[in-house]
Amino acid sequence: VDPERLVEPAERDLHSALLDIAPRADELCGEGEYTDSLRQLAALRTPVDAFFDAVMVNADDPALRANRLALLARQYDIGLNIDAEEADRLELSLELLERLCFEDGLAGWNGIGFVIQAYQKRCPALIDHLLDLAQRSGHRLMVRLVKGAYWDSEIKRAQIDGLDGYPVYTRKAYTDVAYIACARKLLAAPGQMFPQFATHNAHTLAAIHTLAGQNYYAGQYEFQCLHGMGEPLYE
Repeated sequence: VDPERLVEPAERDLHSALLDIAPRADELCGEGEYTDSLRQLAALRTPVDAFFDAVMVNADDPALRANRLALLARQYDIGLNIDAEEADRLELSLELLERLCFEDGLAGWNGIGFVIQAYQKRCPALIDHLLDLAQRSGHRLMVRLVKGAYWDSEIKRAQIDGLDGYPVYTRKAYTDVAYIACARKLLAAPGQMFPQFATHNAHTLAAIHTLAGQNYYAGQYEFQCLHGMGEPLYE
């Protein structure tokens, strides 16, 4: 969180209260004093209520919006992922990610995440970029690997623009292979990456489970699925 972008009194008050209360609440939780930890957190109710009454979280300014979302995410200790969209928006998303990674208020917080798409031909190079960013900023980045959901629009846009090629693979088999290759790169950097493998494909899940080895430990990686999809597989 960048304190200089906290322009509303209510968000400044919430940030100040969070800095005062969260360390003690975390300490009590670590000691197993969960009731006392919750009592500490209950004191945030007034500034939280005031924040939602007075502050527009989804501001028009992307930097201001990202800062407010990061403030809330850190308060509730939940991850904040910058989602993936069409290829021509990747640079904008990376600019926001870089800004968040070097905010003083987010130092030491491993809740910053980014979504990457295996069907994009530059996905392996993107992983290298994220690895470098993680090393430079000192964050362990959450990286959600998906196969991709904008294939039709990517192909059509490339055709309209008269490009020599496409930014995405044109055959599903190529995307499946790329997904496994990208998963291997993510698993090879456990200190910088927390891989989040989003898939409903049994073969893909089994391949990643094999690649990761038999010495699984909590926090090494996780699987994700859309609500209502893949439930028999994960059960």
